Amino acid sequence: MSLNKLFVIMLMLSCFFPAFSEEKSKQITLAITDCVVNAAELNIKPETLPLFLLAKLSQEDWLTILEREELNKIMKEHTLNASQMSDPSKAIELGKIIGADYVLSMKIYTLGDKLIINGKTVRCKDGKVSGISRSYSSSIREDEIMKDASEKIAKSIIETLQAQLKK
Repeated sequence: MSLNKLFVIMLMLSCFFPAFSEEKSKQITLAITDCVVNAAELNIKPETLPLFLLAKLSQEDWLTILEREELNKIMKEHTLNASQMSDPSKAIELGKIIGADYVLSMKIYTLGDKLIINGKTVRCKDGKVSGISRSYSSSIREDEIMKDASEKIAKSIIETLQAQLKK
């Protein structure tokens, strides 16, 4: 089969199956920063929730997640830290440095007898922010909270980013 015939066949297939050919080429790159934990009484490490999320989000083949240790190294080199990522301009700065489409930052804190987890996704090209917040009773075990929060936050991120793929 000649190269020209093969090209024509591939072109025809892409016309008949445009969704397939488009979806394969679309990728989103996400940087997940360490979590800011503002509660001394909690035994939650800053990397716990991001690692749970990594396990959930890495199952999506259209989503590239930047490596956490490399991300932390770059942030240190540019004197950026996780607490600054709640500022969209800093998230955009980081995204441009590392080539991410989105930066996810999270914060865990207590409010009365509640444990609050806030997640914020910043689109690096324009600073558009999407957020999610979860509240848990302090009587629930921290490992159960991390598991539930990672599932809910991952679901929200997937829905938000998939909507962007369709645009």
